[in-house]
Amino acid sequence: MLEKLEGKQRKRLQEALMSAFPSFTKLEQMVSFGFNENLDNLAGGYNSDLGYVIFKLIEWSEAKGKLQQLLIVVRSEEDGGNSSNTKLKEICEELQQGQTVRGQSYELMNRSQFDLTEIIAECCSNLLGKNGLVGFALPCDHYTCLESFCRRLQNEFNGRNIQCQDSLSLNPKHSSVELAIKRIQSAASVPYCFTSCLKS
Repeated sequence: MLEKLEGKQRKRLQEALMSAFPSFTKLEQMVSFGFNENLDNLAGGYNSDLGYVIFKLIEWSEAKGKLQQLLIVVRSEEDGGNSSNTKLKEICEELQQGQTVRGQSYELMNRSQFDLTEIIAECCSNLLGKNGLVGFALPCDHYTCLESFCRRLQNEFNGRNIQCQDSLSLNPKHSSVELAIKRIQSAASVPYCFTSCLKS
């Protein structure tokens, strides 16, 4: 999990956040919706300039272990974030991908060493701004791995509007593609639905 930024990373994130949230109002709403916090209490609010308040917000997220959540919330429209700002998208994806490369400690098909950090970060990045049914293919068909994947993805988004459906196997020995599609379509009414499609 991403816990601390280097100086240059912090500066780039600050600049991107200033670009995405050019007013205190937007920033205050995002902090309230995404963290259930008061901007004035955690980052100095209106008593300082916007750049300094954003700097304090980044510091707060690092100190509270909420940096990963910050990278998600700032781009989540549901939380008052800005999903269309390219500068913000670029730095958030770079920070999340950089962390997962450093934290990678597994061989994909070895269940005993399986670590979902990289897959979760990539999925979170792909999900921002999307509605409807979303499916992911996992390189493991073990139930514990799939269950853990779904729960961790729910945790990353604080469980909002997320339902996990039973896993599907696309191995012809177990089920047909047509059956898998029917099961996916039957769940399409759910606002967000993560279906694990497997390869054996």
